Amino acid sequence: MFAALVTGLGMGVVEASIASEIMLRAPEPLHDRALGLNVAALFLGPFLDPWIVAPLAAKGGILFAITVIGVAYPGASVGFIVLAVQRRSSGAILS
Repeated sequence: MFAALVTGLGMGVVEASIASEIMLRAPEPLHDRALGLNVAALFLGPFLDPWIVAPLAAKGGILFAITVIGVAYPGASVGFIVLAVQRRSSGAILS
């Protein structure tokens, strides 16, 4: 129960912070599209979760699935950091 409370509070704060940052960075005509993409990204994970975890768990068990996903997250974060640095150095904001 405590973990659900902490997770809910954390997601509430994170979602509001991300939405605020998006509103600051996106040009005004793109506010609706930028916030729509934000909401879609927030719900895409839970939507795709069964389609990704179930085959991995069937192949090697739940521990295997968690390990594969746990290794994929740092790899994806490095990729996003590289992409952000490239965009920042080229001057692109939302392209």
